[in-house]
Amino acid sequence: MQNSTSRAGKLWSPAAGARVVTGGIWAAWVGHGSEGGRLGYPTTNEYAVGGGGYAQDYQGGRITWRPGNLTVEWAK
Repeated sequence: MQNSTSRAGKLWSPAAGARVVTGGIWAAWVGHGSEGGRLGYPTTNEYAVGGGGYAQDYQGGRITWRPGNLTVEWAK
């Protein structure tokens, strides 16, 4: 279930509960098919990582945003 704007959304799933996705991480998640894509629903809220960035874990991987760089890691 989504409640969203063009750059942010509040999501809910039975497995992970309510989560917020914003900015570049939101854009990457939408670009990979949102909850219907390989990443699925987020399982964490965004959290700080080194280099001034943020990451968010998903059922199928992780999206990490740092200034000038965005990566998607797929779960094995």
